[in-house]
Amino acid sequence: MPLKEKIENNAAIFLLGALVTGFLAGVSTYQAILKIAKLEVVHESSLRTTGRDGQVTEIVNKFIGDFKNEGVDENKIQYALLKIGKSATKPLINALKSKEQRVREKAAYLLGEIKDESAIEALKLTLRNDKPYVRKIAAEALGEIGGKAVITPLQMALNDESADAREGAAYALGKIKAYDTKGDLKRVLLEDKDPNVRAQAARALGELQYFQGEAYFIKLLNDKNIKLKAAAIFALGKIKCKKVVNVLISALKDPSHEVRNEAARALGEIGDPNAIEPLQKLMSNEKDFFVKSSIEISLRQLGNK
Repeated sequence: MPLKEKIENNAAIFLLGALVTGFLAGVSTYQAILKIAKLEVVHESSLRTTGRDGQVTEIVNKFIGDFKNEGVDENKIQYALLKIGKSATKPLINALKSKEQRVREKAAYLLGEIKDESAIEALKLTLRNDKPYVRKIAAEALGEIGGKAVITPLQMALNDESADAREGAAYALGKIKAYDTKGDLKRVLLEDKDPNVRAQAARALGELQYFQGEAYFIKLLNDKNIKLKAAAIFALGKIKCKKVVNVLISALKDPSHEVRNEAARALGEIGDPNAIEPLQKLMSNEKDFFVKSSIEISLRQLGNK
C-alpha cells in the first residue's frame, strides 16, 4: 500500500495532519475531518478563515448537526469529536440546549468522554431539567468527569422520579468511588422499585467495597431478575467473598450469558484456585465472545498461564 494511502487510512495520523494543515494553511479542516470519519454527509459550505477557535467551533457545530440526519454513522462522528478533545467542550455545552433530544444525548455523552471539568455546571443543569434518558446520560457523564463537585447532585438524583436518572446516578457514584454515599446506595438497593436501578446500586456498592452488604448480595443470587443476579455476582467478586465460590462455579452453567460472564469475572477476582478447572471446562464449550474474554482474564488472574 502506498505511503499516502496508509496515512489517509490511519485516522489518528490523518487527523493530526488535517488539523495542523487546516489551521496553518486555512484549508477546509471540516472537510478533512469528514474524510477521516468517512462520512457520506458532505456540507456544501467551507469554513471561513476565522482562526483556530472559530474553526473548531464551526467544525463541532456541523458535526453536532449531523446527529439529526438519518443514515450517518454516529460512531464516526463521535470519534472525530473526541479527537478534537477539550476544544470541543464549549460547542458541546451549547448543544445541551438543542431542541433535538438526540443531539442533547450525544452532547452529554461526549462531554463525559472528554472529561473537561468546565462542563460540570452545564451537566448538573441537564441532570435536573431534561428528559429522563438525557438526565441518565448527564449523570453518567458527571461520573466520568468525577471530583467532589459532582457528588451532591448525583446523590440528589438517586431520588429522581425517573428510573433512568436514578440508574445513571448510581452508576456514577460507583464510578467515582464516592465512599460517603454507601448509605444512599444501600437505601436504593433495598427500597427502589425498579430492578435496573437496584442492580446498578448493587454494582456501585461492589465498587465501593461494601462488605456489609455480603448477606444481601448472596440473597440476590436466587433472584429471578437476571440483571439483579448478575449485579450481585459482580458485587461479591469485588468484595472477594470466598464463601460463594461453589455457587459461582455452578453459575458458570447458567443459561444467561450475562450471569456466566459475571461469574467468570468474579471467580478471577476472588482468587480461589478451585475455580481453574471449571473455568477451563467452560472455555472449551463457551460460544459467547465476552464470556470467553472474561474466562481468559480470570485464568490469568488465577495463575493459569
